Amino acid sequence: MFSQIFDRILNSNIFFRFYKNYRLKRSHKKKINLIKSRAKQKIFVIGFNKTGTTSIEAALKELGYISADQWQFTLLFDNYLKGKINYSQIIDCCETAEFFQDVPFSMLGFWKKLYDRYPNAKYILSVRDNSEQWFQSLYNYHCEKFGDGNNVTEKQLKDAYGKSGMAYRLIMNNYNGLPLYDSSSYQNVYNGHNDEVINFFNNKNNFLKINVSDSISYKKLCEFLEVKPLADNFPWLNKTK
Repeated sequence: MFSQIFDRILNSNIFFRFYKNYRLKRSHKKKINLIKSRAKQKIFVIGFNKTGTTSIEAALKELGYISADQWQFTLLFDNYLKGKINYSQIIDCCETAEFFQDVPFSMLGFWKKLYDRYPNAKYILSVRDNSEQWFQSLYNYHCEKFGDGNNVTEKQLKDAYGKSGMAYRLIMNNYNGLPLYDSSSYQNVYNGHNDEVINFFNNKNNFLKINVSDSISYKKLCEFLEVKPLADNFPWLNKTK
């Protein structure tokens, strides 16, 4: 009788969920211990999306830094927007990696919360040649990812990610509820973010402004991190058609 019950437990979904969670927690703990033992400065890429953040991520991985679980942080920030958690619960998870980019680290004002917790971390502001180039790249990417390739609508954003509304919430939050994809308004937000970050970190030695399209930008990154370069330039990833 006991052996039959035990066999049922082994073959049940409950058992496998429990075992999976156990393995995940164990792996999670080992990862945090490894990060603590390495004692590297954390690196936060705080430029807006579509400023080469994916290329910087690839370069940092090649240089041996442990990356964040990007999807986990995106979901956490969406839960913050829905009022389910607070900022500190997101920042607590920064103990699980050594470098971070994209949502929420690219979101308007989030870098201030990071700096309160990690004033000695490395901060990288990724930029494009100008705000018009950045906006066009953002819009084209969203047309490809969420729209029909040429345009993107509010409904399409709300229907993305299983009709969760997450894409729409993230965009509305980052651009202060402005009319969707209003070029001049979005560019003002982008420029304002960059100016505020640059002014705040003025004369601080833990800050780097970088444009990945510049030929010397990869070398500047390596000098900033005090590591030996492994390439001549950044890989060009997540390119918008």
